[in-house]
Amino acid sequence: MMIYIALLRGVNGGGRNKIKMAELRRALEAIGFSQVQTYIQSGNILFESNEREESLQKQTEKRIEEEFGF
Repeated sequence: MMIYIALLRGVNGGGRNKIKMAELRRALEAIGFSQVQTYIQSGNILFESNEREESLQKQTEKRIEEEFGF
């Protein structure tokens, strides 16, 4: 498995695009990411996956849109 870091832009900043980190971890675990960890409340994510980087980006974007509406 490869270890990845995702830095989400615009999450929990200025009172907009609020996501609880526990909910974000669960959402990403639901699409197959392993060992999902978040750092502070800014949307910084560490996880493991066997998928290719391009696929991970698309999956992450789609899941966040479906789960959180942005």
